[in-house]
Formats: sequence, C-alpha cells, structure tokens
Amino acid sequence: MSIPGRPLDPYLSQQEEHQRLDWIGQMELTVILDGTITGGQLSVVEGRAGRGDASPVHVHTHDDEAFLLLEGAMTVWVGDQRVELLPGGIGFLPKSIPHAFRFDAPSRALILTTPAGQEDFFRAAGWDLSKPKPQGWAISIEALQSAAAAVGTQMVGPPHGLEE
Repeated sequence: MSIPGRPLDPYLSQQEEHQRLDWIGQMELTVILDGTITGGQLSVVEGRAGRGDASPVHVHTHDDEAFLLLEGAMTVWVGDQRVELLPGGIGFLPKSIPHAFRFDAPSRALILTTPAGQEDFFRAAGWDLSKPKPQGWAISIEALQSAAAAVGTQMVGPPHGLEE
C-alpha cells in the first residue's frame, strides 16, 4: 500500500510475469495490477472463460467493479437489469448492488475494481497456476464464501445457468 502524500512507483511488466489463477469452471484469471502496485486504488484482472462459466449472485460492500468484454459474449445481471454484452461492451457495477455474470461463449474480459482488494479474493479461493494443481481440484462453495467474506463480498444467490 502507498503512504499518503508519497507518489506511487511506476510499474511495468510483461504478460508472462503476471500471476495466473485457476478459477470457477473453466475460468483462468490473470492478476495484471493489484493493490500493492496501485497503492490500493485499483485492481485489473483478465478473465478467460468457457461457455457457461458464471459467478454466484453477489454484493460488493467495499468496491465498485467493471467488466470490459474483449472477446466472446456475456450476460450481466445487476439489480433488476439483465444485459447481454458483446466485444467492446462494458458494465459498471457499483458496490451494494447485487450482481452476477455468465459467459455465453468462450470469452476474454478485463475485470477492474476500485479500490483494489478483489484480487485478494481471487487469490484466496483460486489456485496459483505457478504450482502443480492437484488432480480434480475445484473451488468449493465454502472456500468461495470464506474468501469473499474476507474482502467484504457477500454471496446472495446461485449462478445463472445457460437456460436463464
């Protein structure tokens, strides 16, 4: 974290230097920027997902979240709205509003949160792919809920399936 009044240090890195995490379903997350680098201001994570990969319905209490869809297709539920995003589409999801997302095709998206902190959730529940992954490893709902609670995120419903 940065010290108030002290400027942040520049940060430059290449794709192979970023941390990669196994995530829900077929998803793989790449932590591009985290709170340590940005002084707690911003996190940027790239998500690569398969068709049907989806988050549970959840609420962030500490951070706002945005999705920028780079490739593929996704559906985002926020409050009472349901919106299908195509490449170049963006969704800004302010804190305290229940939301969920589902990838409707193999996709790639940037996930931005401000302030930073959601990357700690991803790291706590996901599997760091720099280490051998145990056969059959998958995120349990208990690990997801525990890691979410630690960063002020509440799971409030199941993921939306492809039929929804």
